[in-house]
Amino acid sequence: MKGILKIIFLIAFCTSISFSKDEKIIIFENRLKPLFINNLTSKLSKNNTSNNIEKIINGHFILNNTKQEVNYGYFQPKGWCKFIILNKSNDDFLMLRLNQSSIDMVQLFKSSNGTLLKFPKIGRSLTLIQRSIWSNDFVFKIPLKKNEKATFYLYSERKYGHHACVMSLVSEKSFYFDEKKLGFNLAFVIGIATLAFLINLAFYYYLKQKLYLFYSFYIFFVLLIILADSGYFHSYVSNRYFQFQINFALSIIFYFILVFELLFVIIIFKKHNFRFRFLYNLGLGSALICLILGLILLVFPVNYWLNWHIIYISYYIIIYIDFYILFTIITSVGKIKRITKFYIFGFLTSMTIGSIPILANIGILDGINQSSEIFYFTPFIEIFIMIFGFGVNFAENQKEKELIHQELNESQNKIITIQEDERKRIGRDLHDDVGNSLAALKTIISNRYQKDIELKSNLENIITEVRQISHNLMPIDFEKYELNTTIMETTKKFETKKLKINYIEAGLIKKLPKAISAEVFRIFSEVLNNIIKH
Repeated sequence: MKGILKIIFLIAFCTSISFSKDEKIIIFENRLKPLFINNLTSKLSKNNTSNNIEKIINGHFILNNTKQEVNYGYFQPKGWCKFIILNKSNDDFLMLRLNQSSIDMVQLFKSSNGTLLKFPKIGRSLTLIQRSIWSNDFVFKIPLKKNEKATFYLYSERKYGHHACVMSLVSEKSFYFDEKKLGFNLAFVIGIATLAFLINLAFYYYLKQKLYLFYSFYIFFVLLIILADSGYFHSYVSNRYFQFQINFALSIIFYFILVFELLFVIIIFKKHNFRFRFLYNLGLGSALICLILGLILLVFPVNYWLNWHIIYISYYIIIYIDFYILFTIITSVGKIKRITKFYIFGFLTSMTIGSIPILANIGILDGINQSSEIFYFTPFIEIFIMIFGFGVNFAENQKEKELIHQELNESQNKIITIQEDERKRIGRDLHDDVGNSLAALKTIISNRYQKDIELKSNLENIITEVRQISHNLMPIDFEKYELNTTIMETTKKFETKKLKINYIEAGLIKKLPKAISAEVFRIFSEVLNNIIKH
Protein backbone atom coordinates (compact mmCIF):
# COMPACT_ATOMS: atom_id res chain seq x y z
CA MET A 1 0.00 0.00 0.00
CA LYS A 2 2.80 2.37 0.95
CA GLY A 3 4.58 1.52 -2.29
CA ILE A 4 1.49 2.39 -4.35
CA LEU A 5 1.16 5.72 -2.52
CA LYS A 6 4.83 6.51 -3.20
CA ILE A 7 4.33 5.79 -6.91
CA ILE A 8 1.22 8.00 -7.04
CA PHE A 9 3.07 10.79 -5.21
CA LEU A 10 6.05 10.49 -7.58
CA ILE A 11 3.79 10.63 -10.64
CA ALA A 12 1.97 13.68 -9.25
CA PHE A 13 5.26 15.35 -8.42
CA CYS A 14 6.67 14.72 -11.90
CA THR A 15 3.45 15.93 -13.46
CA SER A 16 3.62 19.15 -11.44
CA ILE A 17 7.23 19.65 -12.51
CA SER A 18 6.44 19.19 -16.19
CA PHE A 19 3.41 21.43 -15.89
CA SER A 20 5.29 24.19 -14.11
CA LYS A 21 8.08 23.96 -16.65
CA ASP A 22 5.77 24.92 -19.50
CA GLU A 23 3.30 27.26 -17.79
CA LYS A 24 2.42 28.73 -14.42
CA ILE A 25 -0.86 29.95 -13.04
CA ILE A 26 -0.87 33.65 -12.11
CA ILE A 27 -2.82 34.00 -8.88
CA PHE A 28 -4.01 37.57 -8.44
CA GLU A 29 -5.08 38.48 -4.91
CA ASN A 30 -6.13 41.74 -3.32
CA ARG A 31 -3.12 44.07 -3.65
CA LEU A 32 -2.31 47.72 -4.16
CA LYS A 33 0.93 47.37 -6.10
CA PRO A 34 1.13 45.99 -9.67
CA LEU A 35 1.90 42.30 -10.15
CA PHE A 36 4.48 41.84 -12.90
CA ILE A 37 3.82 38.63 -14.79
CA ASN A 38 6.69 38.49 -17.29
CA ASN A 39 8.33 35.43 -15.72
CA LEU A 40 4.92 33.74 -15.29
CA THR A 41 4.22 33.91 -19.02
CA SER A 42 4.83 31.30 -21.70
CA LYS A 43 6.25 32.27 -25.07
CA LEU A 44 5.60 30.52 -28.38
CA SER A 45 8.52 28.17 -28.87
CA LYS A 46 9.26 29.13 -32.47
CA ASN A 47 8.87 32.19 -34.66
CA ASN A 48 5.27 31.67 -35.72
CA THR A 49 4.00 34.71 -37.60
CA SER A 50 0.48 33.36 -38.04
CA ASN A 51 -2.37 35.62 -36.95
CA ASN A 52 -4.80 32.69 -36.69
CA ILE A 53 -5.62 32.32 -32.99
CA GLU A 54 -6.96 28.77 -33.47
CA LYS A 55 -3.57 27.62 -34.76
CA ILE A 56 -1.76 29.50 -32.00
CA ILE A 57 -3.83 27.84 -29.24
CA ASN A 58 -2.56 24.45 -30.33
CA GLY A 59 1.04 25.68 -30.60
CA HIS A 60 3.84 24.77 -28.18
CA PHE A 61 4.65 27.39 -25.57
CA ILE A 62 7.67 27.44 -23.27
CA LEU A 63 7.96 29.37 -20.00
CA ASN A 64 9.61 32.79 -20.21
CA ASN A 65 12.45 32.72 -17.67
CA THR A 66 13.13 36.47 -17.19
CA LYS A 67 11.40 38.96 -14.90
CA GLN A 68 12.50 41.85 -17.05
CA GLU A 69 10.23 41.24 -20.04
CA VAL A 70 8.93 38.77 -22.58
CA ASN A 71 11.75 39.34 -25.02
CA TYR A 72 11.46 38.67 -28.77
CA GLY A 73 14.73 40.43 -29.61
CA TYR A 74 15.55 42.55 -32.64
CA PHE A 75 14.84 40.01 -35.38
CA GLN A 76 11.26 38.96 -34.56
CA PRO A 77 8.74 41.66 -35.50
CA LYS A 78 5.73 39.48 -34.48
CA GLY A 79 5.27 37.43 -31.33
CA TRP A 80 2.80 35.39 -29.27
CA CYS A 81 2.75 34.71 -25.54
CA LYS A 82 0.34 32.94 -23.21
CA PHE A 83 -0.55 33.27 -19.52
CA ILE A 84 -3.16 31.84 -17.14
CA ILE A 85 -4.80 34.06 -14.50
CA LEU A 86 -6.73 32.90 -11.44
CA ASN A 87 -8.53 35.81 -9.84
CA LYS A 88 -8.59 35.53 -6.03
CA SER A 89 -9.34 39.20 -5.46
CA ASN A 90 -12.69 40.89 -4.85
CA ASP A 91 -12.51 42.75 -8.18
CA ASP A 92 -14.51 41.65 -11.22
CA PHE A 93 -12.15 43.49 -13.58
CA LEU A 94 -8.36 43.42 -13.75
CA MET A 95 -6.19 45.87 -15.67
CA LEU A 96 -3.42 44.45 -17.86
CA ARG A 97 -0.80 47.15 -18.56
CA LEU A 98 1.85 46.79 -21.29
CA ASN A 99 4.73 49.22 -21.52
CA GLN A 100 4.44 50.80 -24.98
CA SER A 101 8.12 51.64 -25.50
CA SER A 102 9.03 48.27 -27.09
CA ILE A 103 5.84 47.39 -29.01
CA ASP A 104 3.85 49.00 -31.82
CA MET A 105 0.59 47.05 -31.58
CA VAL A 106 -0.97 44.41 -29.28
CA GLN A 107 -4.12 42.30 -29.29
CA LEU A 108 -5.45 40.14 -26.45
CA PHE A 109 -7.56 36.97 -26.56
CA LYS A 110 -9.30 35.36 -23.57
CA SER A 111 -10.11 31.64 -23.55
CA SER A 112 -12.48 30.43 -20.83
CA ASN A 113 -14.98 27.54 -20.65
CA GLY A 114 -14.72 26.83 -24.37
CA THR A 115 -15.41 30.44 -25.41
CA LEU A 116 -12.94 32.86 -27.00
CA LEU A 117 -13.17 36.59 -26.32
CA LYS A 118 -11.33 38.88 -28.68
CA PHE A 119 -10.26 42.31 -27.34
CA PRO A 120 -9.85 45.29 -29.70
CA LYS A 121 -6.37 46.02 -30.98
CA ILE A 122 -4.37 48.73 -29.24
CA GLY A 123 -1.43 50.38 -30.95
CA ARG A 124 0.36 53.55 -31.76
CA SER A 125 -1.94 54.10 -34.72
CA LEU A 126 -4.66 54.87 -32.15
CA THR A 127 -4.46 58.23 -30.42
CA LEU A 128 -5.13 58.59 -26.73
CA ILE A 129 -8.74 59.65 -27.36
CA GLN A 130 -9.39 56.61 -29.57
CA ARG A 131 -8.29 54.11 -26.93
CA SER A 132 -10.79 52.55 -24.55
CA ILE A 133 -8.47 53.19 -21.59
CA TRP A 134 -6.94 56.66 -21.28
CA SER A 135 -3.24 55.84 -20.88
CA ASN A 136 0.02 56.35 -22.73
CA ASP A 137 0.72 52.66 -22.22
CA PHE A 138 -1.38 49.89 -23.80
CA VAL A 139 -4.02 48.75 -21.28
CA PHE A 140 -6.70 46.03 -21.42
CA LYS A 141 -9.62 45.88 -19.02
CA ILE A 142 -10.09 42.14 -18.37
CA PRO A 143 -13.43 40.80 -17.06
CA LEU A 144 -12.58 38.06 -14.56
CA LYS A 145 -14.83 37.24 -11.65
CA LYS A 146 -13.60 36.04 -8.28
CA ASN A 147 -12.18 32.47 -8.38
CA GLU A 148 -12.47 32.45 -12.18
CA LYS A 149 -9.52 31.11 -14.16
CA ALA A 150 -8.86 31.95 -17.81
CA THR A 151 -6.12 31.56 -20.37
CA PHE A 152 -4.96 34.60 -22.30
CA TYR A 153 -3.07 34.85 -25.58
CA LEU A 154 -1.26 38.08 -26.44
CA TYR A 155 -0.17 38.99 -29.95
CA SER A 156 2.32 41.87 -30.39
CA GLU A 157 4.17 43.59 -33.22
CA ARG A 158 7.33 45.68 -33.31
CA LYS A 159 8.65 46.58 -36.76
CA TYR A 160 11.81 48.48 -35.81
CA GLY A 161 14.00 48.06 -32.76
CA HIS A 162 13.80 45.99 -29.62
CA HIS A 163 10.60 43.88 -29.49
CA ALA A 164 9.52 42.99 -25.94
CA CYS A 165 6.43 42.97 -23.71
CA VAL A 166 6.59 44.25 -20.14
CA MET A 167 3.31 43.20 -18.52
CA SER A 168 1.72 43.83 -15.13
CA LEU A 169 -1.67 43.20 -13.52
CA VAL A 170 -3.33 45.66 -11.18
CA SER A 171 -6.79 46.28 -9.77
CA GLU A 172 -8.96 48.86 -11.49
CA LYS A 173 -8.86 51.26 -8.54
CA SER A 174 -5.08 51.00 -8.13
CA PHE A 175 -4.59 51.44 -11.88
CA TYR A 176 -6.29 54.84 -12.01
CA PHE A 177 -4.43 55.95 -8.88
CA ASP A 178 -1.09 54.86 -10.39
CA GLU A 179 -1.99 56.54 -13.68
CA LYS A 180 -2.57 59.87 -11.94
CA LYS A 181 0.65 59.51 -9.95
CA LEU A 182 2.67 58.61 -13.04
CA GLY A 183 1.13 61.52 -14.99
CA PHE A 184 1.97 63.94 -12.19
CA ASN A 185 5.54 62.65 -11.87
CA LEU A 186 6.17 62.89 -15.60
CA ALA A 187 4.64 66.37 -15.77
CA PHE A 188 6.89 67.40 -12.88
CA VAL A 189 10.02 66.06 -14.60
CA ILE A 190 9.05 67.63 -17.93
CA GLY A 191 8.29 70.95 -16.24
CA ILE A 192 11.61 71.00 -14.39
CA ALA A 193 13.51 70.06 -17.56
CA THR A 194 11.76 72.83 -19.52
CA LEU A 195 12.51 75.36 -16.79
CA ALA A 196 16.15 74.22 -16.70
CA PHE A 197 16.35 74.64 -20.50
CA LEU A 198 15.06 78.23 -20.29
CA ILE A 199 17.31 79.09 -17.32
CA ASN A 200 20.39 77.88 -19.19
CA LEU A 201 19.44 79.95 -22.24
CA ALA A 202 19.06 82.98 -19.97
CA PHE A 203 22.49 82.29 -18.43
CA TYR A 204 24.00 82.04 -21.90
CA TYR A 205 22.34 85.27 -23.04
CA TYR A 206 23.62 87.11 -19.99
CA LEU A 207 27.11 85.56 -19.58
CA LYS A 208 27.86 84.53 -23.20
CA GLN A 209 29.46 81.26 -22.00
CA LYS A 210 29.10 78.27 -24.33
CA LEU A 211 28.75 75.70 -21.55
CA TYR A 212 25.26 77.07 -20.79
CA LEU A 213 24.26 76.89 -24.46
CA PHE A 214 25.51 73.32 -24.90
CA TYR A 215 23.83 72.14 -21.73
CA SER A 216 20.55 73.82 -22.70
CA PHE A 217 20.56 71.86 -25.99
CA TYR A 218 21.42 68.71 -24.05
CA ILE A 219 18.40 69.27 -21.79
CA PHE A 220 16.17 69.99 -24.79
CA PHE A 221 17.00 66.70 -26.53
CA VAL A 222 16.73 64.73 -23.27
CA LEU A 223 13.28 66.25 -22.88
CA LEU A 224 12.30 64.99 -26.34
CA ILE A 225 13.53 61.50 -25.43
CA ILE A 226 11.44 61.50 -22.23
CA LEU A 227 8.33 62.63 -24.10
CA ALA A 228 8.79 59.94 -26.76
CA ASP A 229 9.77 57.09 -24.43
CA SER A 230 6.89 57.79 -22.05
CA GLY A 231 4.44 57.63 -24.98
CA TYR A 232 3.33 61.26 -25.09
CA PHE A 233 4.30 61.79 -28.74
CA HIS A 234 2.82 58.49 -29.88
CA SER A 235 -0.43 59.09 -27.99
CA TYR A 236 -1.34 62.08 -30.15
CA VAL A 237 -0.18 60.87 -33.60
CA SER A 238 -2.29 58.33 -35.48
CA ASN A 239 -0.61 58.29 -38.89
CA ARG A 240 1.60 55.18 -39.30
CA TYR A 241 4.14 57.08 -41.38
CA PHE A 242 4.63 59.68 -38.67
CA GLN A 243 4.74 56.95 -36.03
CA PHE A 244 7.74 55.52 -37.84
CA GLN A 245 9.26 58.98 -38.17
CA ILE A 246 9.00 59.43 -34.39
CA ASN A 247 10.86 56.17 -33.80
CA PHE A 248 13.40 57.13 -36.43
CA ALA A 249 13.83 60.64 -34.98
CA LEU A 250 14.71 59.14 -31.60
CA SER A 251 17.88 57.70 -33.13
CA ILE A 252 18.85 61.14 -34.43
CA ILE A 253 18.01 62.83 -31.12
CA PHE A 254 20.05 60.23 -29.27
CA TYR A 255 23.22 61.13 -31.22
CA PHE A 256 22.64 64.87 -30.75
CA ILE A 257 22.37 64.28 -27.00
CA LEU A 258 25.80 62.64 -27.05
CA VAL A 259 27.24 65.49 -29.15
CA PHE A 260 26.19 68.22 -26.74
CA GLU A 261 27.09 66.23 -23.64
CA LEU A 262 30.61 65.64 -24.98
CA LEU A 263 31.01 69.30 -25.95
CA PHE A 264 29.81 70.33 -22.51
CA VAL A 265 32.34 68.01 -20.85
CA ILE A 266 35.18 69.35 -23.03
CA ILE A 267 34.32 72.95 -22.16
CA ILE A 268 33.71 72.39 -18.46
CA PHE A 269 37.03 70.58 -17.99
CA LYS A 270 38.82 72.92 -20.41
CA LYS A 271 41.69 71.96 -22.67
CA HIS A 272 44.47 72.67 -20.16
CA ASN A 273 42.75 70.64 -17.41
CA PHE A 274 42.94 67.36 -19.32
CA ARG A 275 45.80 65.40 -17.80
CA PHE A 276 46.18 63.43 -21.03
CA ARG A 277 46.00 65.36 -24.29
CA PHE A 278 44.57 62.37 -26.14
CA LEU A 279 41.41 62.55 -23.93
CA TYR A 280 40.67 66.03 -25.22
CA ASN A 281 41.17 64.93 -28.84
CA LEU A 282 39.19 61.72 -28.22
CA GLY A 283 36.26 63.73 -26.84
CA LEU A 284 36.25 66.07 -29.85
CA GLY A 285 36.55 63.14 -32.24
CA SER A 286 33.71 61.25 -30.56
CA ALA A 287 31.49 64.34 -30.68
CA LEU A 288 32.30 64.81 -34.37
CA ILE A 289 31.50 61.16 -35.18
CA CYS A 290 28.17 61.34 -33.32
CA LEU A 291 27.35 64.58 -35.14
CA ILE A 292 28.13 63.02 -38.53
CA LEU A 293 26.00 59.95 -37.73
CA GLY A 294 23.12 62.18 -36.62
CA LEU A 295 23.34 64.32 -39.76
CA ILE A 296 23.52 61.23 -41.99
CA LEU A 297 20.37 59.85 -40.37
CA LEU A 298 18.72 63.26 -40.69
CA VAL A 299 19.56 63.81 -44.36
CA PHE A 300 19.70 60.33 -45.88
CA PRO A 301 16.95 57.67 -45.58
CA VAL A 302 18.02 54.36 -44.05
CA ASN A 303 16.60 50.89 -44.55
CA TYR A 304 15.25 48.47 -41.95
CA TRP A 305 18.55 46.65 -41.43
CA LEU A 306 20.55 49.81 -40.76
CA ASN A 307 17.83 51.30 -38.54
CA TRP A 308 17.72 48.45 -36.05
CA HIS A 309 21.51 48.22 -36.05
CA ILE A 310 21.70 51.90 -35.10
CA ILE A 311 19.25 51.33 -32.26
CA TYR A 312 21.05 48.20 -31.11
CA ILE A 313 24.55 49.70 -30.93
CA SER A 314 23.24 52.84 -29.20
CA TYR A 315 23.32 51.04 -25.83
CA TYR A 316 27.01 50.24 -26.26
CA ILE A 317 27.77 53.79 -27.41
CA ILE A 318 26.18 55.10 -24.20
CA ILE A 319 28.38 52.77 -22.16
CA TYR A 320 31.45 53.98 -24.08
CA ILE A 321 30.57 57.66 -23.50
CA ASP A 322 29.95 57.02 -19.79
CA PHE A 323 33.34 55.35 -19.42
CA TYR A 324 35.02 58.19 -21.34
CA ILE A 325 33.52 60.84 -19.04
CA LEU A 326 34.27 58.74 -15.95
CA PHE A 327 37.92 58.33 -16.99
CA THR A 328 38.15 62.06 -17.71
CA ILE A 329 36.80 62.82 -14.23
CA ILE A 330 39.26 60.44 -12.54
CA THR A 331 42.30 61.78 -14.39
CA SER A 332 41.35 65.46 -14.02
CA VAL A 333 39.94 65.45 -10.50
CA GLY A 334 42.71 67.65 -9.07
CA LYS A 335 42.27 70.48 -11.61
CA ILE A 336 38.60 71.37 -11.48
CA LYS A 337 36.43 74.30 -10.48
CA ARG A 338 33.37 74.23 -8.27
CA ILE A 339 30.92 74.05 -11.20
CA THR A 340 32.79 70.96 -12.45
CA LYS A 341 32.35 69.32 -9.04
CA PHE A 342 28.59 69.76 -9.32
CA TYR A 343 28.65 68.16 -12.77
CA ILE A 344 30.75 65.25 -11.50
CA PHE A 345 28.29 64.60 -8.67
CA GLY A 346 25.29 64.85 -11.01
CA PHE A 347 26.89 62.71 -13.71
CA LEU A 348 27.96 59.95 -11.30
CA THR A 349 24.45 59.87 -9.80
CA SER A 350 22.67 59.73 -13.16
CA MET A 351 25.21 57.27 -14.60
CA THR A 352 24.74 54.91 -11.65
CA ILE A 353 20.95 54.98 -11.97
CA GLY A 354 20.80 55.27 -15.77
CA SER A 355 23.15 52.34 -16.36
CA ILE A 356 20.67 49.97 -14.72
CA PRO A 357 18.02 50.02 -17.52
CA ILE A 358 20.77 49.99 -20.17
CA LEU A 359 22.31 46.85 -18.70
CA ALA A 360 18.80 45.38 -18.45
CA ASN A 361 18.04 46.11 -22.11
CA ILE A 362 21.15 44.27 -23.26
CA GLY A 363 20.33 41.30 -21.02
CA ILE A 364 22.90 41.71 -18.22
CA LEU A 365 20.40 42.62 -15.46
CA ASP A 366 16.91 41.22 -14.90
CA GLY A 367 13.69 42.55 -13.37
CA ILE A 368 14.45 46.26 -13.75
CA ASN A 369 11.24 47.14 -15.59
CA GLN A 370 9.27 46.41 -12.44
CA SER A 371 10.20 49.93 -11.32
CA SER A 372 10.77 51.57 -14.69
CA GLU A 373 9.01 54.84 -13.74
CA ILE A 374 11.90 55.65 -11.44
CA PHE A 375 14.28 55.93 -14.38
CA TYR A 376 12.36 58.85 -15.87
CA PHE A 377 13.78 60.85 -12.96
CA THR A 378 17.38 59.95 -13.84
CA PRO A 379 18.04 62.98 -16.11
CA PHE A 380 16.09 65.15 -13.67
CA ILE A 381 18.58 64.34 -10.89
CA GLU A 382 21.55 65.45 -12.96
CA ILE A 383 19.73 68.51 -14.34
CA PHE A 384 18.60 69.58 -10.86
CA ILE A 385 22.15 69.29 -9.49
CA MET A 386 23.55 71.14 -12.50
CA ILE A 387 21.02 73.98 -12.22
CA PHE A 388 22.06 74.44 -8.61
CA GLY A 389 25.70 74.35 -9.73
CA PHE A 390 25.00 76.86 -12.51
CA GLY A 391 23.40 79.15 -9.94
CA VAL A 392 26.51 78.97 -7.78
CA ASN A 393 28.70 79.50 -10.87
CA PHE A 394 26.57 82.48 -11.91
CA ALA A 395 26.91 84.02 -8.45
CA GLU A 396 30.69 83.49 -8.56
CA ASN A 397 30.87 85.08 -12.02
CA GLN A 398 28.90 88.07 -10.79
CA LYS A 399 31.18 88.37 -7.76
CA GLU A 400 34.24 88.20 -10.00
CA LYS A 401 32.76 90.87 -12.28
CA GLU A 402 32.04 93.11 -9.30
CA LEU A 403 35.59 92.67 -8.03
CA ILE A 404 36.99 93.43 -11.49
CA HIS A 405 34.69 96.45 -11.81
CA GLN A 406 35.71 97.62 -8.35
CA GLU A 407 39.40 97.18 -9.14
CA LEU A 408 38.88 99.01 -12.43
CA ASN A 409 37.15 101.90 -10.68
CA GLU A 410 39.91 102.06 -8.12
CA SER A 411 42.52 102.08 -10.88
CA GLN A 412 40.64 104.80 -12.76
CA ASN A 413 40.31 106.84 -9.59
CA LYS A 414 44.03 106.48 -8.94
CA ILE A 415 44.82 107.55 -12.51
CA ILE A 416 42.49 110.55 -12.25
CA THR A 417 43.98 111.49 -8.88
CA ILE A 418 47.51 111.28 -10.30
CA GLN A 419 46.44 113.39 -13.29
CA GLU A 420 44.84 115.98 -11.04
CA ASP A 421 47.93 116.14 -8.85
CA GLU A 422 50.09 116.58 -11.93
CA ARG A 423 47.82 119.32 -13.28
CA LYS A 424 47.93 121.01 -9.90
CA ARG A 425 51.74 120.90 -9.89
CA ILE A 426 51.96 122.25 -13.47
CA GLY A 427 49.37 124.94 -12.72
CA ARG A 428 51.26 126.02 -9.60
CA ASP A 429 54.56 126.14 -11.50
CA LEU A 430 52.98 128.22 -14.27
CA HIS A 431 51.42 130.59 -11.78
CA ASP A 432 54.34 130.93 -9.40
CA ASP A 433 57.40 130.56 -11.64
CA VAL A 434 56.37 131.43 -15.20
CA GLY A 435 53.76 133.98 -14.09
CA ASN A 436 56.18 135.79 -11.76
CA SER A 437 58.95 135.70 -14.39
CA LEU A 438 56.59 137.24 -16.97
CA ALA A 439 55.49 139.89 -14.47
CA ALA A 440 59.15 140.82 -13.85
CA LEU A 441 59.74 140.88 -17.61
CA LYS A 442 56.72 143.18 -18.01
CA THR A 443 58.23 145.65 -15.53
CA ILE A 444 61.57 145.70 -17.33
CA ILE A 445 59.96 146.19 -20.76
CA SER A 446 57.65 148.91 -19.43
CA ASN A 447 60.67 150.85 -18.14
CA ARG A 448 62.77 150.44 -21.29
CA TYR A 449 60.09 150.60 -23.96
CA GLN A 450 57.52 152.95 -22.51
CA LYS A 451 56.36 154.12 -25.94
CA ASP A 452 55.94 150.59 -27.43
CA ILE A 453 52.28 150.08 -26.58
CA GLU A 454 51.84 147.03 -28.88
CA LEU A 455 54.68 145.15 -27.17
CA LYS A 456 53.26 145.83 -23.72
CA SER A 457 49.77 144.79 -24.90
CA ASN A 458 51.05 141.47 -26.31
CA LEU A 459 52.98 140.77 -23.15
CA GLU A 460 49.90 141.54 -21.07
CA ASN A 461 47.90 139.06 -23.16
CA ILE A 462 50.56 136.36 -22.65
CA ILE A 463 50.53 136.91 -18.89
CA THR A 464 46.70 136.71 -18.88
CA GLU A 465 46.71 133.47 -20.90
CA VAL A 466 49.34 131.90 -18.64
CA ARG A 467 47.27 132.82 -15.59
CA GLN A 468 44.15 131.42 -17.28
CA ILE A 469 45.94 128.16 -18.15
CA SER A 470 47.30 127.82 -14.62
CA HIS A 471 43.86 128.55 -13.25
CA ASN A 472 42.28 125.91 -15.50
CA LEU A 473 44.89 123.36 -14.51
CA MET A 474 44.33 123.91 -10.82
CA PRO A 475 41.74 121.29 -9.67
CA ILE A 476 38.50 122.39 -8.11
CA ASP A 477 37.74 121.08 -4.65
CA PHE A 478 34.58 119.08 -5.40
CA GLU A 479 34.33 118.08 -1.78
CA LYS A 480 33.52 121.73 -1.14
CA TYR A 481 31.77 122.70 -4.39
CA GLU A 482 29.07 120.71 -6.22
CA LEU A 483 29.58 119.83 -9.89
CA ASN A 484 26.34 121.44 -11.11
CA THR A 485 27.13 124.72 -9.31
CA THR A 486 30.67 124.76 -10.72
CA ILE A 487 29.42 124.17 -14.28
CA MET A 488 26.81 126.93 -13.92
CA GLU A 489 29.43 129.44 -12.70
CA THR A 490 31.79 128.42 -15.50
CA THR A 491 29.15 129.03 -18.18
CA LYS A 492 28.67 132.56 -16.86
CA LYS A 493 32.41 133.28 -17.17
CA PHE A 494 32.47 132.06 -20.78
CA GLU A 495 29.54 134.25 -21.87
CA THR A 496 30.34 137.16 -24.19
CA LYS A 497 28.37 139.48 -26.40
CA LYS A 498 28.72 137.03 -29.27
CA LEU A 499 28.22 133.85 -27.21
CA LYS A 500 25.14 133.25 -25.07
CA ILE A 501 24.98 130.07 -22.95
CA ASN A 502 21.76 128.80 -21.33
CA TYR A 503 22.34 126.54 -18.35
CA ILE A 504 19.39 124.16 -17.61
CA GLU A 505 19.16 121.62 -14.77
CA ALA A 506 16.84 118.61 -15.15
CA GLY A 507 16.13 115.59 -12.97
CA LEU A 508 17.53 114.75 -9.57
CA ILE A 509 20.96 116.04 -8.63
CA LYS A 510 23.24 113.17 -7.67
CA LYS A 511 26.57 113.74 -5.97
CA LEU A 512 29.34 112.02 -7.90
CA PRO A 513 32.70 110.90 -6.53
CA LYS A 514 35.38 113.60 -6.49
CA ALA A 515 37.49 111.98 -9.23
CA ILE A 516 34.53 111.53 -11.59
CA SER A 517 33.31 115.10 -10.95
CA ALA A 518 36.76 116.42 -11.86
CA GLU A 519 36.87 114.38 -15.07
CA VAL A 520 33.35 115.49 -16.12
CA PHE A 521 34.28 119.09 -15.48
CA ARG A 522 37.42 118.74 -17.60
CA ILE A 523 35.38 117.38 -20.51
CA PHE A 524 32.83 120.20 -20.14
CA SER A 525 35.56 122.85 -20.08
CA GLU A 526 37.21 121.39 -23.16
CA VAL A 527 33.90 121.48 -25.04
CA LEU A 528 33.38 125.16 -24.16
CA ASN A 529 36.93 126.05 -25.18
CA ASN A 530 36.47 124.33 -28.56
CA ILE A 531 33.19 126.21 -29.12
CA ILE A 532 34.85 129.55 -28.40
CA LYS A 533 37.88 128.80 -30.61
CA HIS A 534 35.98 127.47 -33.61
